[in-house]
Amino acid sequence: MPTADRRQLARRAIDHFLNQDYCNRELIVVDSGTDPIADLIPAGDLVRYHRLDVRRSIGWTRQFACEIAGGEILVQWDDDDWYGSHRLRRQIEPIACGDAEVSALLWDYLYDVPARRFWRKAVRLRLNYLDSVVCGTLAFTRSAWQRSAGYQNVSLGEDLGMLTELVRQGARFTRVKSDGIFVCVRHSGNTWYFEPVSGSGDGEGWYESSPPSFLPDEEIQFYNSTDQPHNRW
Repeated sequence: MPTADRRQLARRAIDHFLNQDYCNRELIVVDSGTDPIADLIPAGDLVRYHRLDVRRSIGWTRQFACEIAGGEILVQWDDDDWYGSHRLRRQIEPIACGDAEVSALLWDYLYDVPARRFWRKAVRLRLNYLDSVVCGTLAFTRSAWQRSAGYQNVSLGEDLGMLTELVRQGARFTRVKSDGIFVCVRHSGNTWYFEPVSGSGDGEGWYESSPPSFLPDEEIQFYNSTDQPHNRW
């Protein structure tokens, strides 16, 4: 989990990790902000904290976290999205069973916090192999990561670049439904921009939606209360 000067979001992301129902796990928090968050790290072995002396790109930080992680399956854990308690288990299962080397969550719900609007991605856009998934949710084996040479030293598209290379190399890739386990949160400090192209559920583009039934109201209230011009890296 790369993070920098997003104290409230980081605290919530750590809580989401602690609530996971997959037992054999650890969270690597790599902090390059001016406001260190070592005080947010719980006691025990589930969360490991590393403080960087200088600001690095997101790609560099992800690469560093993969290098020091102890597991053979590596999972991106961004500090600003919502994760349900089954997320790790659902993404790791096809990899642990040997059916895939890489998994990612399908696009579904996106919450545009500044506009206070929920969006869903239309069905037809899922026909594209790469565009159908949220690249910020990658899970992969250590061996696949090593073969691909990992993340580029950039702060935008570093995950898409690695996934593209893995697919080019023939890595076994599976897409996992994100219902109940993931909402992409678009806030004022993202490194990427969201400009929805209106559409319908069976067409192309995005369509406005009611909040997902699985997302607690308190989570929506939290993101509403914390939205501000967060660091964009």
